[in-house]
Amino acid sequence: MTLKHAAAPLIVLALIAAFWLSRRPSESGVIGVGAEVVGPGGQGVASAVGAAAHPAGVSDAAAPALAPAATKTARELSASPTTVSLPLPPLDAPLASTLDALRQRAAAGDARAACRVAAELRKCELVDVQLAFAQRMERARQQMESAPGQAAPEANARQRSMAPFVDSQYRDALAASEHCAGVPQTSSPGEQIRYWRQAALQGHLPSMAMYASGNVFRMRNTLSNLQDFEVYRHEAESLARRAALAGDSEALLALTRAYAPLHDQMVPSLLAQATGADVVEELSMLLLAQKRGISVASQRGRGPMFSANQNSLEAMIADARGRADAEQVSRAEQLAASRDAAQTLRETPAPAAFARERTTFDDERPRCGSEAFAPVAPSPASG
Repeated sequence: MTLKHAAAPLIVLALIAAFWLSRRPSESGVIGVGAEVVGPGGQGVASAVGAAAHPAGVSDAAAPALAPAATKTARELSASPTTVSLPLPPLDAPLASTLDALRQRAAAGDARAACRVAAELRKCELVDVQLAFAQRMERARQQMESAPGQAAPEANARQRSMAPFVDSQYRDALAASEHCAGVPQTSSPGEQIRYWRQAALQGHLPSMAMYASGNVFRMRNTLSNLQDFEVYRHEAESLARRAALAGDSEALLALTRAYAPLHDQMVPSLLAQATGADVVEELSMLLLAQKRGISVASQRGRGPMFSANQNSLEAMIADARGRADAEQVSRAEQLAASRDAAQTLRETPAPAAFARERTTFDDERPRCGSEAFAPVAPSPASG
């Protein structure tokens, strides 16, 4: 076997990893959006984002059991006061010692605890995937080392750089395995997202961005989460806009891409499918991002649902202007100005920035500790 042939498995693995891991949860992805907020015990209730949020033909009996706090409708959750809860447990605390308490806090309406439960369940579900990935990379590295013939200098350099990466993946996976030890793997396909949805509806900005982006779905659970998709379809745009206008840069950039024409996207995000193309909103959100000094590059690595594209913000604005007529450009500029002024007047605190080492399998848990909340949603008009 030549060195060229020996390197082929590594190249293929790298390409596969780049695609699947960029979709955030790789093969295990993230779970579908539940029609209800779920906690331990309780009784099932119909979802409520108005009648439209409850898919036709889906009976309330099909809904999962709920915690007491989960009996609130989406309208009640989004209108409830947002207060900073008690500190969350340390990230390095064994999950078996904290999960029950976190579930109880979430059931009592603690948005940050609900986010943490979802992120913890996600982390544990990815352990096996992360271990399998590290094992595949290790086999590819060994295959390269055992290939006959004189290795080229660049191949030796690749082998040397690959070893620390593989080692780090093993360490991360083993640490996650220890963290999740003793926690039963009984999470249902919709449980994680129902916790994230609860936190999002209560205005927790990182959870709003996570839920609205669509990064909470797993491809492998699509058919199990059809009801969840229907709920998401009716909630995603309003939650993303509420988060974006409250100062969340991830939600804002997700919307800029969502409103762009679908044919410009190789893999349209779920948010884009929920919003549809709208050049006025696209340009308005891009201009708002420009006013706030948001960098598109700062969002890369968070998955395709968060990434706008590989162009600069200025290039994206120029492209949107080129597709809009004069009236649409004027409307977009007015919207951006009014939205920027409204946020400035509200003095909404910006979401906390999380300095974290970039790894293949992201850990969303630190973001749950953020105390950034969107303003309470206004009550819909009666009648």
